[in-house]
Amino acid sequence: MKRQTAVMVMKIIGALSVFTGIIAIIFILFLSTNPQKYLNHKTPLPTSTPTPTAEPEHTVCTLDAKKCSDGSFVSRTGPRCEFAKCPGE
Repeated sequence: MKRQTAVMVMKIIGALSVFTGIIAIIFILFLSTNPQKYLNHKTPLPTSTPTPTAEPEHTVCTLDAKKCSDGSFVSRTGPRCEFAKCPGE
């Protein structure tokens, strides 16, 4: 009885080995058709570029200042970051 059980176990192991080998071969053939498609998958970049808006909603100007002839200072302002007019101009 033990011998029959051992033979049956050996047949099952042999069948599993054959099955595992077949699966490995299928996997290798599957990857060899186009390995980059499966191993290096990346989301493609968009083909169109976004259209810029005409005017930005918020403008950030540099914090430099301009010294006016009367000794006062004015900073940059507005959507184009131009210096404000000096007093008396």
